[in-house]
Parts: sequence; C-alpha cells; structure tokens
Amino acid sequence: MEATQGVGLERRDGVAVITLSNVIRRNSFTPVMRRDIVAKLGELAGETDIRSVVIRGDGDHFCSGADLTASAGAGARTYLQHRQYNKEINELGRALAAGPKPTIAAVEGNAAGAGMGVACACDVIVAARNAKFTPLFTKLGVVPEIGILYTLSQRIGVAKARRLLMSSKPMGAEEAFDVGLVDELVEPGATLERALEVGHEFDDCSPLAVALVKEAFANGVASLADAGRLEVDYIPMITRSEDTREGMSAQREKRKPKFGGH
Repeated sequence: MEATQGVGLERRDGVAVITLSNVIRRNSFTPVMRRDIVAKLGELAGETDIRSVVIRGDGDHFCSGADLTASAGAGARTYLQHRQYNKEINELGRALAAGPKPTIAAVEGNAAGAGMGVACACDVIVAARNAKFTPLFTKLGVVPEIGILYTLSQRIGVAKARRLLMSSKPMGAEEAFDVGLVDELVEPGATLERALEVGHEFDDCSPLAVALVKEAFANGVASLADAGRLEVDYIPMITRSEDTREGMSAQREKRKPKFGGH
C-alpha cells in the first residue's frame, strides 16, 4: 500500500481535529504539510461553531519534526532566503500559540524536534504514558524553532528549558508530567478521546475572551505592570461586546450562555 502524506481535518461537534499523516516517517511534516496546517488553522479561526482544535498524529506517533528528506536542499538557499523560510516556519508556532482557538496536543509515541515544538505551542498537552519528548535540535546542529524557546520556558521554567534544549535529552511522559511539560497523562491509545473532552471545556466560554487571553500569554505577561496594561487595553473593548452582554445576562438568569464571538 502506498504511503500517504497530508493533513486531515475533521469537525466533531464543535471541536476540530487536525491530523498529521506521514506514517512511514513518524508523521514528520514536509513544507507543504506545514503550510497546510497553518492554512487550516486560519480557516478554523473564522468558524464560530468551532471552539477548540486538537492536533494529533496518524497512527502510533505524534510528530517527529520536519521531514529532512523534503528539505535536503536547504543548504543551497542564500542567507536571506533561509531567513524568509524560517519566518514561514515560525508561522506554525504563532498560529497554534496565538490563534483565537484553544489548541490541544494529543501526543502518542514520539514528539521530536519541531514535533515537540508543535506540542509545546498548544495550550494543553495530553500525552500517552508511552510518549517521549525529544528536543533533538542541537543534535542536528540547529537552533530550536516553532517558538519552543519561549513556549517550553512558559511550561517548565527557564532553567529547565535551557538545559533540555541545549542537551536535546529525551524525556519520557512521566517525567514530562512531573516537570509540567505535559498537562495530562492517559493510557496509550486514549489521547484523542481525552483531548476531545478537554476541547469541550471551552464550549461555555466566550470565544472573544478566550482569544484575548491566548493573545496575552502568547505576547508575554512578565509582570504585574504587563497584566495591568493588558487589562486597560482589553477590558474597555470587550465589555462593549455582545459576548459580555450575553455572559452577564446568562449569569443573572442562571442559564448557560450562548456566545457568538461578537
């Protein structure tokens, strides 16, 4: 049977599921696949009935990073061409971490290199107990990408992130859970089911408020002053929204809110 490469998209009762499929290479992604993931996230951003997005890998693994066979000609690029190429790569991390929908990584098996970067860019990581996280970058002679210099630090702190990214040491799921890299541990084969459940945690939340919280954390909240500036910017705007009016009315009337993201 011929191996396939691609990015699948399903919509399941308000939760979108994006599936990376390149099974023969443990779901490593080609440039075409990477651009397709970003395009699909952009498409979903405008769908008001989709409240969250699950990222998963086809089969037994999450993602082993960029497909190096598809980028074998990278050395032929000029310095400026390579800078532009990496700006495109960074769009994937930005789309996951700063996009308006909550993102949940359902990690089975290996999450290596840029695949680990994809997982860390998500808001929630659900991992199987047999999962393994390997930064890999320095063992390839490259600098970490997909925003993992920032997103991993947010998860486990600067000191642990620095050591892990410099050493490219593999980390099993249990240890990853203990240090805060993984949010939830489940049995192998159960990550998608649990990730879908996590996705529904946002069903009764204002999409607009969730998007602003995501944006705030993606841009960095390093101090009380940072938080204060964001509040001054965001609150006067959002309190004029239909979502705020609906949320307040639902609270007074003791019912579930019906948010539209307006």
